[in-house]
Amino acid sequence: RDSISNIEPGVLLIARFIDRYAYLTTSLVEFPSFVVDAYAPALASVIHRSIGMVMLGSVEKGFVPSLAPVCEHPRIDTATRHQLHHLFPQLVPPVSDNVPACDSGEDEVAGDYGAISEDPLAQLFDDAMPLPPPANDAGIGSRLSNTPSV
Repeated sequence: RDSISNIEPGVLLIARFIDRYAYLTTSLVEFPSFVVDAYAPALASVIHRSIGMVMLGSVEKGFVPSLAPVCEHPRIDTATRHQLHHLFPQLVPPVSDNVPACDSGEDEVAGDYGAISEDPLAQLFDDAMPLPPPANDAGIGSRLSNTPSV
């Protein structure tokens, strides 16, 4: 059975670690926005309503007092602010032009990961990205291959 405590860790990460990890907050906001728009387009309105109700429940239960400080934080870029307002219009004020934002795409802790990308999956499938070297240790596969058959 689902419980609001299933999402409590994510909500707390969004609200409490924004000063140190703005890029993590951006990613945690980007994911539900992606789910609403792309997971099941036919169910987008139902998913959007459900995500909004979960966040409203988090605020009502006191996990976070408000999402406004997250939206107004200077290290959150404008695209993330728009996503927050789109996902949670009843909890986040409209995006205003007078709130300073880190729109340069550079985050002093995260480098290029502070900005929301046009296609979040593009970086995963970039051919220029080197693959990690293979592990040199004998893993479970080599131990299983030496096991005598019964």
